[in-house]
Amino acid sequence: MLPTNKAKLVVELPANAKLFIDDKPMKVTSGLRSFNTPELEPGQAYYYMVRVETIRDGKPVSQTRRVIVRAGQIARADFKDMEADTVRTVQAK
Repeated sequence: MLPTNKAKLVVELPANAKLFIDDKPMKVTSGLRSFNTPELEPGQAYYYMVRVETIRDGKPVSQTRRVIVRAGQIARADFKDMEADTVRTVQAK
């Protein structure tokens, strides 16, 4: 169960992609990565800048998205195909 004063960020990436959160490289061990935030003020919106870099058709490809997180919620960013612009927030149960 997710604490009411923290959020979770879940990022799905293509194989062999590099993940950066707020310009900091993350060590990625799989296509699905999750991070717990530090304590957040309930009722406030915060965001992370999430960037994914990969090679597609022999060329480097990069996408950056601003992902909004709120205390008590799970924010998801899907970069699996590097074409979808899917970011959604769901209420934690």
